[in-house]
Amino acid sequence: MKKAIIVIAMLFSVAITSQNKNFIGIWEQDHSAEFYTVIISDEDREFRFIMFSFENSDKVKQTVLNVRNNKIYTEINNPANGWKVFCKYEYINIDTLEVSYYAGDYIGTHKYYRKKIN
Repeated sequence: MKKAIIVIAMLFSVAITSQNKNFIGIWEQDHSAEFYTVIISDEDREFRFIMFSFENSDKVKQTVLNVRNNKIYTEINNPANGWKVFCKYEYINIDTLEVSYYAGDYIGTHKYYRKKIN
């Protein structure tokens, strides 16, 4: 019985890790981004978001609020202008995320596309 529980726990851990890998990468909004979003995951399977722009020097902060049901819920804040929005990242396929901005200074849904670096 102990072996069965250990095997189930290990399989669950592998499933969670593989779901996390779906989000990891560099993402561009609608192929015309001013800001890019980099999603990484550490050893504890905690997500980290880094937003940057080659055109805009604002330091935008994104904080993970919750991860559940293969969705990541975050808060995005731009301290320079007080802009704040809450959003949900949902995995669509290997190259596409759907991001829904559901509360705050903007409401809407966008597709984010994986940016390939050669």
